[in-house]
Amino acid sequence: KKEEEEALINCLLELSCDQQWKGEGGFKNGYLNQLEIMLNNKFPNYGLKAIPHIESKFKWFKDKYTVVSEMVNKTSGFQWDDGNKMIIANGITSELLEDSIHNLEKETINLNDDNNDKELFLILLL
Repeated sequence: KKEEEEALINCLLELSCDQQWKGEGGFKNGYLNQLEIMLNNKFPNYGLKAIPHIESKFKWFKDKYTVVSEMVNKTSGFQWDDGNKMIIANGITSELLEDSIHNLEKETINLNDDNNDKELFLILLL
């Protein structure tokens, strides 16, 4: 799976440099089909499809990128360390971050239905 994700990122980088696929603020129509071809050339026996496999992973990457981008660009105290490929929190923000991590807890919610009791474990994330 990690191998597929790395290949997808490399294919996206390749497409982003190709004027045929590069559009304003994103990719031109048909890029998912092109990614399918590229990834199936790398992994011929996997049977990866543009929809749902590649599209859902692309959306997942995009969502994660948006969160990181907003932290670094719109929130005071966060910086991107390109050498270590991680977010650095400075000053009071890092203290608050450490407190939040220290206080991270699992909460259990009991959901009663007629047949049985179910427990839903929610992990509160930053």
